[in-house]
Amino acid sequence: MTEDERSLLGVADGVEVSKATTAEVNEILGKCIGKSLDDFGENAMKFDYLEAYDAYYTYASDTMVQPITVLSGYKDADGLIHVIYTGRLGDGKFRVYSDQNEITVHDRMEVCLKEADGEYKIASNQVYDR
Repeated sequence: MTEDERSLLGVADGVEVSKATTAEVNEILGKCIGKSLDDFGENAMKFDYLEAYDAYYTYASDTMVQPITVLSGYKDADGLIHVIYTGRLGDGKFRVYSDQNEITVHDRMEVCLKEADGEYKIASNQVYDR
């Protein structure tokens, strides 16, 4: 990351910043869920973006890993794998952002995985409300 990027972001020296270009984000999205940023609304990424560098920036960590506890799971008749889970950080709740930047708080989430070309891809990751 350049000093110009730090200046534009207003980030002090010593603060760890992770950067991903749009091409890198699209590569990851394509591999994991078969989509690109163009498939989502303009609020798809909740990170700082610098148009001059066509890149997204975050200050939390390079992985943004959040430990979870798996509550249950099953495979449906179509072969889709459903995993219901809860969080293990802070209050254990998930903050979900809408396209209008509204935040809702939830106790449980459900990720659905589908097999494609010998790998599992995320089909959905949404609030579990059953």
